[in-house]
Amino acid sequence: MAQCVRLGGGVVHPLIGRYVLWEKMEMDIPDRFKNVRYVSSRIPGCKDDSDLTLGANCQVFAYNLLRDFGLNPPNYRSSELWDDSEFSEVVTEFKPLDIMMYNDSTDSYGAHVGVYVGNGLVYHLSLSNGVPMFERHLDLLQQSKYQFFIGAKRIKQFGA
Repeated sequence: MAQCVRLGGGVVHPLIGRYVLWEKMEMDIPDRFKNVRYVSSRIPGCKDDSDLTLGANCQVFAYNLLRDFGLNPPNYRSSELWDDSEFSEVVTEFKPLDIMMYNDSTDSYGAHVGVYVGNGLVYHLSLSNGVPMFERHLDLLQQSKYQFFIGAKRIKQFGA
């Protein structure tokens, strides 16, 4: 398996050859979430959606990461998640494990999702990156495909 090369506060990712931050976050990402391939057909509710070796889209990736940390997000598409109030709530002050939603318009339909990991960083899987990346929330907003921040959702913990 390819290894990441450390450079100061980050690494050069072996699969994409780009510099990514692996530090300066408030939580540790389990290894099984570091080399997942983007596969657009692997949507919420697809067969074996917990098997990340088959790849994932942004939502399946994010939901599996949240489940690994003990949360139970529903298998909703972006617009369903944004409209939901039973399992999630809109938040304006971000905490690690909040779901961050971006789009190229103000519509939540088809919105890209990532997971906030603290210190302004979002961990996400996208078609353009191909594998998971840490990116600053403000840097994501500079990209035309993510220029509209739909909002952040926090998964409710029942029985806690």
